[in-house]
Amino acid sequence: MGLKRPGRILHSVFTKLLAVMLITGLLINMMVGIFFHLVYKTFSRAPLQKSIVQYVNYLIADMGTPPDQQRAAEVAGNAGLMVTYHGPHGGWSTGREHPVQELSRIHWQSWHQEPGVRVGRFRGAHFVEVRRNGASFLFELALEKDQLRTIRWLAGSMLLIFSLIVGGAYLSIRRILSPIQWLQQGVQKVSRGDLQVTLPAKGHDELGSLARGFNQMIQRLKHMLTIREQLLLDVSHELRSPITRMKVALEFLPDSKARQTISEDLKEMETLVSEILHSARLRNMSERMTFEAVALGDLLESIVAAFGNPQPGIELQRPLPQVTVVVDPEKMKTVLTNLLNNAVKYSHPQSGAIRVTASSQTKNWLVSVTDDGIGIPPDELEKIFEPFYRADKSRDRKTGGFGLGLSICKTIMTAHGGSISIKSPPGQGTCVTLTFPHRRS
Repeated sequence: MGLKRPGRILHSVFTKLLAVMLITGLLINMMVGIFFHLVYKTFSRAPLQKSIVQYVNYLIADMGTPPDQQRAAEVAGNAGLMVTYHGPHGGWSTGREHPVQELSRIHWQSWHQEPGVRVGRFRGAHFVEVRRNGASFLFELALEKDQLRTIRWLAGSMLLIFSLIVGGAYLSIRRILSPIQWLQQGVQKVSRGDLQVTLPAKGHDELGSLARGFNQMIQRLKHMLTIREQLLLDVSHELRSPITRMKVALEFLPDSKARQTISEDLKEMETLVSEILHSARLRNMSERMTFEAVALGDLLESIVAAFGNPQPGIELQRPLPQVTVVVDPEKMKTVLTNLLNNAVKYSHPQSGAIRVTASSQTKNWLVSVTDDGIGIPPDELEKIFEPFYRADKSRDRKTGGFGLGLSICKTIMTAHGGSISIKSPPGQGTCVTLTFPHRRS
């Protein structure tokens, strides 16, 4: 399926569903955290504070009066604490004594239920300070290196597990919604005129039903188009005989304006019938193509020379690339002749010459026919290759045509494994580009 652009990934339905799932999970966790915090604050905080105060009072009592530093060191070692004392009998610490500026950075919280007691945190350590009778006891519980490593390991493991859960959720969502991607690709192919599309109809859920409905729609559409084409063929074949009889009968009429008008109408009908039949013959032409390795420059030279040089003139790019392409020369003559006819028809009297150019891309050869004519409205460009569609609705004998020329060109280019595209900026004429893949004879 190829790599997606970052913009498309951000706007993808899979990414949106994953974001919704993550946000929902975060909100649920936040609500659970807030709930337990409120429960702790309401029911557990007061008993926990009392337990801490009782434990600290027990430690202070165990140190004696006045507090004995040696006994304090034993108590602190057994409890995994550091004790700092300041009072009438001096000051000491069982570990590193904190400077005043460091103690000022501790985030203290006073306990209203226990006057003279406050707790705080700083750099991962927990502190309890007790002030009584002019003395101050500071108890510090710091995590050991092994404990810190364990916490980091647990945090890393949780992050890894979270990433695996998110990745698994994304892949699961992508798998479940893969029919949407298939449907999108199918719609894009149908919009380009490719009706040879069949979506995988897996599963019995709504998406599987949607895929089966899409396949049935394409089959009905192909059937309708086949019926329409067959009707056109039948009508065209049936029209040839009466047209021929009318042409013979016309020869017996005396010369007059009416005869000339009828003759022109018959020629127009005959042209229409011929184009319809020609278009039908091209439908499955790939098996009847006669591919030859020809010089691209010589091919363009011969086609432009055979077309002549009508107003506003035709300019062929010089020098032409000395490359070889594998094409059916007669079919390519049909394509380029149609494009040159259109460029001549829709050019202004004051337009510049029609330009025929050839160039190369990494994997393709490009041939462009550019004019300075009236152009094509932007909303017409997507329909311009449909049979019988004309951007110029006011068709007359001057412009002629039945809207089959570009449809025939597209059919021929598709049979060559190439493509045809049109650019027509408003007021700047039209550029039609033929793309030929590099291929060997």
